[in-house]
Amino acid sequence: MHLLPSQVQTFDGFISYAVFVDRGTFSALRNLSLYWTCTSARKRLSIQVVWEKSPFDDRCVTPKEFEILEGECNNYTAKKALPRWSSPVILYPINALRNAARRGAETKLHIVADVENIFTPNFTQMVKNETDKMLNSTERYVLIYRRFEISAKSARPKNTGELRSLLRAYKAQTFHAKVFPRGHTIPRLREWMEYSINNNSVVSWPVNYTRKSWEPQFIMPADAPYHFDRMPTRIYDHQVLVQELCRAGYKFRLLTHVFNTHSGMKTSMSNLELAVKSSGKFRVREAEREFNKYLDEKYPTSKNSCPKGY
Repeated sequence: MHLLPSQVQTFDGFISYAVFVDRGTFSALRNLSLYWTCTSARKRLSIQVVWEKSPFDDRCVTPKEFEILEGECNNYTAKKALPRWSSPVILYPINALRNAARRGAETKLHIVADVENIFTPNFTQMVKNETDKMLNSTERYVLIYRRFEISAKSARPKNTGELRSLLRAYKAQTFHAKVFPRGHTIPRLREWMEYSINNNSVVSWPVNYTRKSWEPQFIMPADAPYHFDRMPTRIYDHQVLVQELCRAGYKFRLLTHVFNTHSGMKTSMSNLELAVKSSGKFRVREAEREFNKYLDEKYPTSKNSCPKGY
């Protein structure tokens, strides 16, 4: 939650932010209400709340319970109002949150992204020509952007020239290059870099979808399918959307010039991440059966059109 102000300050489009709370983190909603009320963030930010309803919850929260009183915005600081807050990660329903954020967005285009990953400056303006083409095209496709991890001691690169310098100095790497490369590798990195540095116009080119483990992030039309929300967190939870897009007839194109960055170069999964993944393993086979049945019923003619192997 404490990372939200940085995203609002750096991303030049509208943001629909989904937050998951339970009884132990419920007071976080008031912190978010303060931030939204007391800053200019409300001009470009909407907040969607998701929580696990227990048998003892007989009502929904009403806005008045988090009404900000007159004078509360005096001497306000976002740092104080949005402290570090740990969500109940083991229960974290990541796809329900992704879908809630999309339902709360009123734009024609959607990006599903993690709040800690910062986009290049003027991202939406830079890609506007390509997104306009996508919206007006008779062909269905999404626009992929590259992702990188940056040394925590380095400033985030603002363009591909700065990014290349960090890569050459081993202070940056492609996203999850050391922990899950088959999920994040996008071909033609050198060609992408050279074009982006030596040309002014952002363009896109086709990328083949060759394996089910692939999980790129992308810009998509608002009417694109939503994430299958019964897939356990951290077990191919994003890949289900990529697979459904393929089954629905969407293609994939890669944008030049633009990217986002994560602070810190990951070399292994944390104990918490492994615990979350382990907690969902007993449900994954059933969820995968449900997902495959759903795909075959909704898209019967494309059953053999997309990758089956991870």
